[in-house]
Amino acid sequence: SGSDITNQTGYVNLTTYENVSWVDRQAGDDLSNPLPDFIDRNIRQIFTYQDRLGIVSDKAVTFSGTGDPFNMFRTTVRDLIESDPFSVTPSDARGDLVRGAAPYGQQLVVMTTEAQHIVRALDGRFSAKTVEIVNASNASVSDLPQPTAVGDSLFFAYDNEEHGGVWEF
Repeated sequence: SGSDITNQTGYVNLTTYENVSWVDRQAGDDLSNPLPDFIDRNIRQIFTYQDRLGIVSDKAVTFSGTGDPFNMFRTTVRDLIESDPFSVTPSDARGDLVRGAAPYGQQLVVMTTEAQHIVRALDGRFSAKTVEIVNASNASVSDLPQPTAVGDSLFFAYDNEEHGGVWEF
């Protein structure tokens, strides 16, 4: 654990860093309960959504167990438990990289290099049994900054060889 203390204009800022204790796999093996998709891949974003920790990596978005942000393994391999972790992968023939994700209303928007996808629960419960991911639009997306919701709009940046700008979703 480490700390950073700076004193500027009479204020003390304290940030503490600690190692995370991830939950070990309790059921199955590498085939029936594999390592999360973000292992040995570039992590592009970490966020929370529907009481789950979300991790965006190259081709997928992985969600922790409900209310258990450091559990990335299923609790059993015989059944699909609604509170267990899961991943979603935008089905895109181009093989775009996932750039980021942003909560937007009751849904989650996942940005790939050239498209935007909506992740939503079909019956209101966000789980591997009920989630679907659908293509919503096709627009190029920049790596930075991350998409941001403001009011009823979601803004995300784009850039190309000629110029950059901001899209409103």
